[in-house]
Amino acid sequence: MVDQAEIHRKVASGDVGERRDGVEQLRSNFADLPDKDEAWKDLHRLTGDEDSNVRWRAAYALSSTFQHVSDKDVAWDDLIQLTEDVDSDVRWRAVEALSSTFQHVSDKDVAWKDLIQLTGDEDAFMWRLAVDALGFAFQHVLDTDAAWKDLIRLTKDKDRHVRRHATVALGSVFQYVPDKDEAWKDLIRLTKDKDSFVRSNSTDALGSAFQYVPDKDAAWKDLIRLTKDEDIFVRVSANHSLGRASIFRATEAESDDDFESELKNAIEFFEQSSKEEISYNPSEFCLLFYRSFYTVTFEKERAKDEVQRYLAEAKSASKGSENKETLLEAVENLANALSEAQKVKDFDTTKSDLKTYMQYCNRVADLIGSAEDGAPGAAGILRRGMPIIGEQIREIQEKAEALCRETRGTGTPYEPLGRNINKWTRELSDRGYLWDEKDVPRIKDLLGQLCILLHEDYQDYPCKIVEGIREGRKAEDTLSDITAALSYLVPSIRLQPPIDKTKSDGQPEEHRTDHRKKTAIEIIAAIAVSVLVGIVSSRYLEDLTPTSSTVIAFIAFIILLIIILTQNRDRSS
Repeated sequence: MVDQAEIHRKVASGDVGERRDGVEQLRSNFADLPDKDEAWKDLHRLTGDEDSNVRWRAAYALSSTFQHVSDKDVAWDDLIQLTEDVDSDVRWRAVEALSSTFQHVSDKDVAWKDLIQLTGDEDAFMWRLAVDALGFAFQHVLDTDAAWKDLIRLTKDKDRHVRRHATVALGSVFQYVPDKDEAWKDLIRLTKDKDSFVRSNSTDALGSAFQYVPDKDAAWKDLIRLTKDEDIFVRVSANHSLGRASIFRATEAESDDDFESELKNAIEFFEQSSKEEISYNPSEFCLLFYRSFYTVTFEKERAKDEVQRYLAEAKSASKGSENKETLLEAVENLANALSEAQKVKDFDTTKSDLKTYMQYCNRVADLIGSAEDGAPGAAGILRRGMPIIGEQIREIQEKAEALCRETRGTGTPYEPLGRNINKWTRELSDRGYLWDEKDVPRIKDLLGQLCILLHEDYQDYPCKIVEGIREGRKAEDTLSDITAALSYLVPSIRLQPPIDKTKSDGQPEEHRTDHRKKTAIEIIAAIAVSVLVGIVSSRYLEDLTPTSSTVIAFIAFIILLIIILTQNRDRSS
């Protein structure tokens, strides 16, 4: 059990090492502390600590404990104040915390203005983080039209880096804008900007926005036109966006032929993009993965070798990246996904898998492309490329409902688990950090119980995903894992052999019930015959000859034997 008194003692200590340890314990245990008002006062005090390492740790702690803080307005003001700190690490950590805590602030209009003001900071890294924070916060503002105009205005900023980051943010928030036709036109206009990187970033944003724009035929023509642009970076981005759009169209395909055709189109566009000689190209990674996915889906005989080839080539492509470790982990995860894709035979499941891989690949592609522009780092890029929390939750709920339908009426242990998983996924909300709530651990536990029931041939990958779901991570990572686990559990349950209901005695439950009934009949029959023999013997035996008594006893024995043999025959049948 957490000792809050000991944490409080460390926070008030004159030893800076103890204060650093105290703030770390507050961050890790805040949700479980009995007196959160006292804990908040301690954390508030630490934001003004004389030691810069304590201050940036306090800002970091606020990013994960903000929802539990009693006075969120004061906590927000603390973070704003820390953005003016003399220490750059404190300032940067505070801005990062603002992006993750925005959704919990009561006055989001004021909070949005605070972020807009930070985009004019003298520290170049600060305003880049601030623009990224606007992208994270966008979905929670009340007036998304006004917020979109703010971002458009930032694309005209005097600083080219502000313009570039604002353009990237437009692609990530496009889905929230009410008037998507007009928003698409805004992005098209930016493809003609005087800054080459604004042009290419806006073309990339078109790829992110494609699935949400109403008129996809017109949008497709816009992207085709941009592949002929004189700017090499625009051409690269246009072909890359068309590749992403084709993958989306594949996930919407109604037939195997259309699915295969769109997947081929995507590979061609990624290949065309990869041919352009530029210093970094996210299409190279996408080409490797989707080409391998095509092989394991449509050319099964080459599947095993293809996964290994993909793994080697993708690792080679990640060399030299400043985010190499993150990329290598992504490569390993996608290789595992390809291995699982070999087992899939169901068209709907294949489409569902591709949809999940598309989201993951898009994030990795963003990560690859981040190095040149000095983006805040791997974690920030991955967050920026993630689908919205609300959309992830809806996808989880759809998959949980499919699981419930698959297990309903089966009379197996799957049925109550499917029903309960469906129930608790309905409780998920994008309002609040899910890893601090009760629902995700509960869902993980139910998924774990499902994994135990699976046939061993179907356990490996989904059970590894479930095991990897950890509390305390970012919501998008947790939800992504739950989505992936459900994606594999539903077809695994459908394809595996029926559950063996045999208990320890080797007899199925219904057979054991019948057996108990038959045993009872045998006992009753034996008693009846014994009683009959006893009655006959006691009443008539004295009047019968020894031969007659023997005959009567023999007949009773034969009757009993016939009953027993009949019951044994029924039992064996």
